[in-house]
Amino acid sequence: MSIRSVTSISVDRQGEVVRLCHDGADWSPIAVADAVMDMELGIHSYCVNWPEGTTQITDAMDGDLKYLRTNRDGTARNSLLDLPRR
Repeated sequence: MSIRSVTSISVDRQGEVVRLCHDGADWSPIAVADAVMDMELGIHSYCVNWPEGTTQITDAMDGDLKYLRTNRDGTARNSLLDLPRR
């Protein structure tokens, strides 16, 4: 399994993450649904390299909707939303 580093995100009008990005990477951008499939099949994992350390991106459920998140600071807030948007 390869590890892909995420440096920015794309969001929709509601502020939901729809793509993970890393400028210059051949896989970028990747739709959230494709990244979730990669993780579930064990093909790729995704992480964010913050100045204070690396966090793994995981999938979570909100009702019937699966979304991606990471936890940078030990709170319930989705730190993935702290990344630059493109």
